[in-house]
Amino acid sequence: MARATWCGDEIYDAAELVRERCLRRDASLFSDDRRLWTVDALRTVEERVARSDLGSGTWIDKLVGQLAAEEIQLGAELLYVLLLPQSDTHAPTKREHLGRILALLPEHLAVPERLDAAFAGGGVANFSTAKSWSPALLRFVARLAIQLKELPDRDRERALSEPWTFREVVEEVRTSTDQMMANAIKHLLFPETFDYMISPSQRKQLVAAFAKAPGVADLSDHDRQIARIRELIPDGAGDDLNFYDTPFRRIWSEPADPRWTEATRFAERLYAREDFDDTERTYKLELGDRLAEARSQLRAGSDDWLREFEKAFKHGQNNLINFRTYGPLLDWVEANAPDAVTALRILWDPDAPEPSTLHEFLEALPTEAVRGSGTRASVMSFLLMAVDARRFPFFRPSLHDALRRALGLGRVSPVAIDPEGAYRPEGLAAKLGLDARRVRNFLRETYPRSDEEKGEEWVLTSEQAEAVLAHFAGEADVSAPDAVYADWKSLLEELSLRLLGAGTRLRDPLDAQGLAWWLVQGSVPEDWTADDAAALEAFRAGASAPGDGPPLSPDGLLPEIDQDEVAPSAVMADGAPRHAGGEEAADPLWTAGQRQDVCRAAPRPPR
Repeated sequence: MARATWCGDEIYDAAELVRERCLRRDASLFSDDRRLWTVDALRTVEERVARSDLGSGTWIDKLVGQLAAEEIQLGAELLYVLLLPQSDTHAPTKREHLGRILALLPEHLAVPERLDAAFAGGGVANFSTAKSWSPALLRFVARLAIQLKELPDRDRERALSEPWTFREVVEEVRTSTDQMMANAIKHLLFPETFDYMISPSQRKQLVAAFAKAPGVADLSDHDRQIARIRELIPDGAGDDLNFYDTPFRRIWSEPADPRWTEATRFAERLYAREDFDDTERTYKLELGDRLAEARSQLRAGSDDWLREFEKAFKHGQNNLINFRTYGPLLDWVEANAPDAVTALRILWDPDAPEPSTLHEFLEALPTEAVRGSGTRASVMSFLLMAVDARRFPFFRPSLHDALRRALGLGRVSPVAIDPEGAYRPEGLAAKLGLDARRVRNFLRETYPRSDEEKGEEWVLTSEQAEAVLAHFAGEADVSAPDAVYADWKSLLEELSLRLLGAGTRLRDPLDAQGLAWWLVQGSVPEDWTADDAAALEAFRAGASAPGDGPPLSPDGLLPEIDQDEVAPSAVMADGAPRHAGGEEAADPLWTAGQRQDVCRAAPRPPR
């Protein structure tokens, strides 16, 4: 589905009325008893709007002077269609423009409530500089209506029912000047087929960034190419992932960072290996199945859940979390079974966990069971494998830190709002380490929504997102477990999308997690040349110069010690943690305190 999640269904409902009343028939959009959208009337309005010698001032001023008495209502209805998809023309301005035309009528005519509500629903996209061509866009709407009405009845019905036939008609009418309106009309009438990205320049950028994705270059036009890109988004990335989300937008709108290019090149080679599934995937799915059995038993009220829970942690293939981490957790669970059941029911809810659920679970999990922000995020991610190991990638603090280091990203920085980005209350709350329910309550109080909007997804404006940051400035914590996990998922999402742009489609976030580990901490394949191995090691070292020391944690302190990596060989010369590889670790085990001493002895980077 290519619907814009940031605008209400009333916009699409209004577009459906335009199709039924104005394009299928000749009826009026605003009046029930008028025959208005006729070919002759449309042609007359189109010709008068084309005359620049009629009227002066702004384009609305000119439109007031261009319309003769018998053309006023049709001109107003065409103007309504023009304004409907514009998200950067706010509802009061839309009503003001429309009101100026309707005021020319001898008798008052109110816009039907259903159509007026669509103005409050936002818009599909920013029209930006295209609004400078508003008269041409208005004429395009009229010409398109004429083109449809001059078709034989059977062909017109087919064009208004079949998206690709409708596109053919649009292509016959549109010019280089009115491409945005042409794309907007296609999207409004067929939102399941034609994307909400309507800017020609942005569409070109998107297609160029993903031209190597399977099958994209073989398609004949941007509409089909964009639909194909949407189809190729890896499973588990989320149905609501849109092209304006970070990092999606960054990939198609900014030059590729050389580090990401390097990461993608190595990842493609690793993913193509026949042993990838055996090395990075199969055993995690099996662990997920074992955890899923414990989840099933717990939800069924069976006392056997605890036995299955322990078996999953103690399974011979579990090299993700070691006994130093899960030992205290299992002790707490056994001693506090009712509290453990309550916490796990939160995390293992039948519906896929949302950021608010993760935050609630972490509040219910005491520090005596799992200590340390990164370790709590790691345990939470392991338990989420019971819900869907493919969708919820396992997290490890040292891996997260090593990947950011290799990509030159440094420590997690405070959230900065991109004026053109798309933000949802839950996602923003997760990035800030906040309870999503509190963020939503603040937004409801500060930006009340209509009854029609309350059940819909809420995509925030940059102003609303900035207001959240300002209101919770003293509480936001980018080092909180849920915030760290959100950053981890974002990194893996970006890796998946960049690989897609390079021509390789991953199956799901589990593939991305396996590639991330192999990229920065796994063994270099034995069949790689010495030059390739050296290049991979150089990538892993990131941009740090010798003596820079370990990367800083979000609060400026040394990295948190990963309780699941405690062998001496897991500490590099500069103190940065290195994965011990579970079963590969043959060195004597160190305590977390001993490892912390080694890290503290390393030179500290400048602050």
